[in-house]
Amino acid sequence: MRPSRVPPALLALIALASSSAAAQSRADLVDQARGEVVGSQAALDLLLSAANPTSAPPDSSWAVSVFDLADNLINVGEPDVAAVWLRWIARHGAQWPVDREWYSPIVVSAYDIATPAVTAGGGLGDPAVTTTWRWPAAFDVAAEGTLEAQSAAGTEVTVNVQNFGPLPAGGSLSLPAGTYVLTASSPGFEDAQVSREVLPGVATVLSFDLVPTFPAATEGRVAAGLARIRFSRGGQDVCVNGVIADARGLVLTNLSGVRGANGIQIATAQGNYTDVDLGPSDDDRDLVVLRAPAGLGPALTRAAVVNDGQYAFSVYQPGCSTPAVARTRISGWATPVPPSVSLVPELPALAAGAPLVDRTGSLMGLVTGSGSALPIALADELLEEATEDLVAQIPAAGGGGGGGVPRWLFIAGGVGAAGIGAAVLLGGGGGGGGGGGGSTGSIMIRFPNLGGP
Repeated sequence: MRPSRVPPALLALIALASSSAAAQSRADLVDQARGEVVGSQAALDLLLSAANPTSAPPDSSWAVSVFDLADNLINVGEPDVAAVWLRWIARHGAQWPVDREWYSPIVVSAYDIATPAVTAGGGLGDPAVTTTWRWPAAFDVAAEGTLEAQSAAGTEVTVNVQNFGPLPAGGSLSLPAGTYVLTASSPGFEDAQVSREVLPGVATVLSFDLVPTFPAATEGRVAAGLARIRFSRGGQDVCVNGVIADARGLVLTNLSGVRGANGIQIATAQGNYTDVDLGPSDDDRDLVVLRAPAGLGPALTRAAVVNDGQYAFSVYQPGCSTPAVARTRISGWATPVPPSVSLVPELPALAAGAPLVDRTGSLMGLVTGSGSALPIALADELLEEATEDLVAQIPAAGGGGGGGVPRWLFIAGGVGAAGIGAAVLLGGGGGGGGGGGGSTGSIMIRFPNLGGP
C-alpha cells in the first residue's frame, strides 16, 4: 500500500507551528506557567525552560522566571531548593533584584538571606573561570545536579570540591542541589577559589583559565634584558625603558620616548654606556633602534606562540628606580601578526618601551602605551637594518697598514686582568695592529670622534 502524502500546505503549517513553539519568548512561557496550578509539573517545566540562561542572554523575563520558580517551590514545601535558585540568580549580579511589590514577603525574605551569602563567595565575574550550563528538558525537584571542570589548553588543573574531594579529570561529580566551594590549582599558576550553585538536574560546567605566576627568577632574567635609557630633554632628566635586541649593541624602544633627547645614556645589568647613537627608526610604528657599545647583555628569547586573551607581563623601570612588574592580558592578537594589540587591563604609563613577555619570560612585544603593544616580529625589518649597520662598523680583526687611529678600545676584565684597566688593547685600523685575542670578558668602548675606519 502506498503511504499517504501530507499536502505541502499542511507541511508548511506544521513547520510554522513548530517554529513558533521553538521561538516562544520567555515572557510567553512565564505567562503560561502562571496559568497552571502553582507547583505543578507543567508550571515548573515552563519556568525551567524560561530560566535557561543558555537559550538567550539573561533579561528581565529571565529574572522573573527564576523568582516565579522559587515562589512555586516555596508554595509546595521546597524552601531549601528555592533558596538554591535564589542564590543562583543573586550570583548573576545585583542588576536582577527581586520585585518587592510583586512577590510575597516569604520570597523577598528568602532572597534577602541568599544575597549576602553569595556576595561573600563572589559572583560570576571572576576572570579565572567561565561558567556555563547544560539545561534539562524537565524539572525534577529531587534530582541531583553535576559539576564539571575544564581548563585552558595545555594546562592541567586539579579541582577540589570542599567537603567532597576532587572532581574527576574530564568527568563530573553528582551532588545534591546546593552551593559548593571549589579550589582549582596548577603548578605555575595562582590558585582560584570560587563558589557555585548546583541546580537540580542541571550540569554546571566550569572552565578555568588560571592566572599565571611570575617567579622572581623569571623577573630577574627579563630585567637583565631591560635597558634603562637616560637623557636630558628641556633641561630635565628623563628615564625611559628599552629592550636589548642584540647583545652586540642594539636597544629597541619607542621613538616618541626619546624624541628630542640629548646625551643619551644606557644602563643594563652589564653596565652603563654613554656612547649611544640613534639608529634606524620607524615613525608609523613608533620604533627606534639605539646603537651602543657591545656587552649589553643577552637578548630575550622570543615567544613561539601568542594567543588572543593570553596573560602577559611587563618588567619596567618606573623613572630611574628599580624594576617593577605589571600583569595584563593581550586583546586583539590575530594571524597574520596585527599592527598593534590592546592590553586589558592597561599597564602603568611608565611601562612604555619595556618588554612584554609571557609567563616564561619569552618576549612577545614592546609596550607602546599603557593600553597597547607592538608584536616584536614587526620590529624585525628595523632590527635587520640596524644589524647590517652594526656589522659594517665593526673593523676586521688584525688589519695591516693604513695608519688610521683605532676606533675601539678594549679593557680586559677577564681572569688575566689584575684589576680595572690592567690590560689595554687597541683594535681596529691601526697600522699593524691586531691583536685583541685573549681578552675574554672585555668591555668595548667606542670613540666615535677618532679617525680610522
